[in-house]
Amino acid sequence: MTASLPFAENLALARAFRGLSVGELAAAAGVSSSSVSHLESGDRVPSIDGLVRLADALHVSTDSLLGRCDHVEAGGERVVGMLRKLGELGHEELATFEHFLDVVIARRHAALESAPARPVRSAGEVALRQRLGAAG
Repeated sequence: MTASLPFAENLALARAFRGLSVGELAAAAGVSSSSVSHLESGDRVPSIDGLVRLADALHVSTDSLLGRCDHVEAGGERVVGMLRKLGELGHEELATFEHFLDVVIARRHAALESAPARPVRSAGEVALRQRLGAAG
């Protein structure tokens, strides 16, 4: 049996968003690393217990992993595509990218703190927050 594509992508997206490796997620959820890899590739579907443990480890709802939440799709495919590209980078390149991302986010936060009105979020940010059940 193969998993639905939204589940596999949502699992990988949530794991990446939380900054966890496959092994770290597996340890936190009490499953094997190979199970997480098979789930993310769409080769397997989780048991109900496994789904709940993965959702708990990622601090998201099971519905968000299953793609049953209403969310804005705009930008979501772009984020998934970027995450796939990150998988092609080596350790040093990932560290450089992470530093760059930290700088960009810090600048954005500084700009938002000095802005008089509440900022308008991009469609991609809204989709990611809704997918992961983040407040905001």
